[in-house]
Amino acid sequence: MARKRSARSADELRNASKHPAYEIDMFCQQGEEFERLNTQKHGKSSASHGGNKDPKPKQIVLNGLREAFYVHARNLLGFVYNCGRQDEIRARDYHGQWKPSMPQDLRQLCSYVNKMIMHLTYDRVRLYELTRKWPVKSLIERLARPLVDFYDVVQETNPALFLSAVETAIKKCRRHVV
Repeated sequence: MARKRSARSADELRNASKHPAYEIDMFCQQGEEFERLNTQKHGKSSASHGGNKDPKPKQIVLNGLREAFYVHARNLLGFVYNCGRQDEIRARDYHGQWKPSMPQDLRQLCSYVNKMIMHLTYDRVRLYELTRKWPVKSLIERLARPLVDFYDVVQETNPALFLSAVETAIKKCRRHVV
């Protein structure tokens, strides 16, 4: 039997809000930077610096950005779709009626991140080819909408629950809402 989650005070929620804000900020920035560098790597960049074409990024930099991006995506999926362990911060903590349904492919993404990035598993061999199933740009766009919608709902009902860092992070997220 699942334990009932404890209700959080407004002060607890406000203080905790810096953590979803950080996740949103890093998710957007790392995704954007990955896309920019990945485009450079494939020779599609015409940007120059000091008269020289930008050097192509090293694969290790791209891998690190991609992995960090997917970890932040996994954390935000748990947050906005209210899943995860009992001690995790959830959107529903801020607005009790917030209960969107997570699409099946995004549920698979959480499992994929656990198997491919967070844990050293034999499933990596089987799942390796799925790497391209969740392109970074597309995932930013898909996750931006529920994050922005959630923020807007809380802003309408109880804006004091968020620190200003949340608004700053959401502004970055809004650029990706389609």
